[in-house]
Amino acid sequence: SLVPTGADSDRFQSGVARPRRTGQPCEVLYYGSYIPNHGVPAIIGAAALLADESDIHFTLIGDGPDRPAAEAEAQRRDLANISFIPWLEQSELVEVISRADLCLGAFGDTPQSMMTVQNKLYECLAMGKAVLSGESPAVRAALVAGKEIALCPRLDPAALAESVRTLCADGPLRAALGAAGHIRFSADYTIERIGALYAAALDGLARRAGG
Repeated sequence: SLVPTGADSDRFQSGVARPRRTGQPCEVLYYGSYIPNHGVPAIIGAAALLADESDIHFTLIGDGPDRPAAEAEAQRRDLANISFIPWLEQSELVEVISRADLCLGAFGDTPQSMMTVQNKLYECLAMGKAVLSGESPAVRAALVAGKEIALCPRLDPAALAESVRTLCADGPLRAALGAAGHIRFSADYTIERIGALYAAALDGLARRAGG
């Protein structure tokens, strides 16, 4: 049986989410390990396409193999709408997520990325945030596209930029996505729910082994 990763709702809580402050740009957040699964080049490309839109800002948190190239490309394009931040302690990361208007998932097209639902999607849903990720059968099987999560084509900077632009311009849509995503998380992806699924899977394995 496949058991989703879910997220620790004791740490990632919707109660700490903060609304967008008047006059501040729409804060678009990526955090992760900069691996090909995440498709960071598409995020950089989207930021470049939105470079002239001062009401949208990207924050990228973490470290990994694709970070040097991402920073170099942002510098080459002189992108003032991206901030790079090293890994944070979990409490600090939760604080940053709480201030984000839109959280990004994964946009790579590696087999692993297409077959999995990344843990950070569940973490952001646990906090009631609007999440935008790359289209895949795995994500569609786990969440209702357009209601609980927003999806766009993978490795497509133009499609990603257009999705970011649309979501940043529509506060009620982001709020609806965040609310529905949190309801789904609370129903199916909390530690308690995942623990019950593990227990059922192990019980089934034991019964089959016992014969």
